[in-house]
Amino acid sequence: MYEQLESLLVQHFNIPPDRLQPQMTLSEAELDSLALLELSVVLEEHYGANLLDQPEQPGPETTLAEIATWLDTLRSADAVAESTGRPTPSDVTA
Repeated sequence: MYEQLESLLVQHFNIPPDRLQPQMTLSEAELDSLALLELSVVLEEHYGANLLDQPEQPGPETTLAEIATWLDTLRSADAVAESTGRPTPSDVTA
């Protein structure tokens, strides 16, 4: 999932790919609160996951790896829910 997140950051925020590292924080990536809101919208459009609706909202010290892990967890939970016919976590937060 990190590679997909990296691709979105390159496409939507024009961050050079060679600059991005999994342990880079949002602050180090120069993503301020407005950019974080935009990232949340982009992730919701692509994955149906709203980053800002989570109990532990990301902040300036959140790493890209942590966001990728959160997306992996959400996608895994969605896959399990879909296979059992239950509402997915992204359905519940929508």
